[in-house]
Amino acid sequence: MASRGAADGAGGSGSGGGDGEPELAGAKKPWSKEEDMLLRALVQERGAGNWEVLSLQIPGRIGKSCCLRWTQNLDPASTARSPSPPRRTR
Repeated sequence: MASRGAADGAGGSGSGGGDGEPELAGAKKPWSKEEDMLLRALVQERGAGNWEVLSLQIPGRIGKSCCLRWTQNLDPASTARSPSPPRRTR
């Protein structure tokens, strides 16, 4: 019975199932090529900006993650420029 005290959820949220499945809302996972293609198509069709609406078309993604993926990785305007000018060595 001593080991049961921690399992009763004392101090916890009680939502842990212990099955090891990372199916939580907001759980991070890498973007697939298919998701990238879908995000590109959605932005081309509907425009960048209303990320919450676009994210409804990409299961498991929220607006913030779609916005970050677009602005940091997929937007041709951002991927065309380098993050910093090249250094000149002597």
